[in-house]
Amino acid sequence: RSWYAYYTRMNQGMIENVIDALTARNRSVAGWDAPVSLCDLGYCMAGIDEGWEGCGLGVNGSQHFLNGTPATNLQLFPDMPGLVRYGHSKGVKMGWYFNGCGCWDRREPAGGWEVEYEGDIRR
Repeated sequence: RSWYAYYTRMNQGMIENVIDALTARNRSVAGWDAPVSLCDLGYCMAGIDEGWEGCGLGVNGSQHFLNGTPATNLQLFPDMPGLVRYGHSKGVKMGWYFNGCGCWDRREPAGGWEVEYEGDIRR
C-alpha cells in the first residue's frame, strides 16, 4: 500500500515504478529455477491509499462530483485509466482507498452525503 511508503506524496509515475518493481524478475529464491518477481511469489497488488483525490474539485468543494464519482487530482494522476491498464497488463491488481481523510468534505454536496458513497460503490 502506498501509505507506508509515500503517505500522500506520490504521483502516477511513482505508482508505475511500484508496478515495475512488483513484476521485475530479479530475485533468486531457493527452489526456483529462474529469477522471480514479487508478483510470482504472490505479492501482486498495488494499492493507493491517499493523495490521488481531487480535493475541492467536486460539487460544493468536495472530492466527489454530483453523480457521486470521486474526483481525481489530474496534476498528480493525469491518466488514471491508463495507470490501471498498465498495472493489469503486467498482471497486477489495482486498488484505491476511496473515503479516506486525504480530503475532508466539509460541506454537504448538493445531492446529499449519500451521493459520495453510492457513487463510489457504483464505479
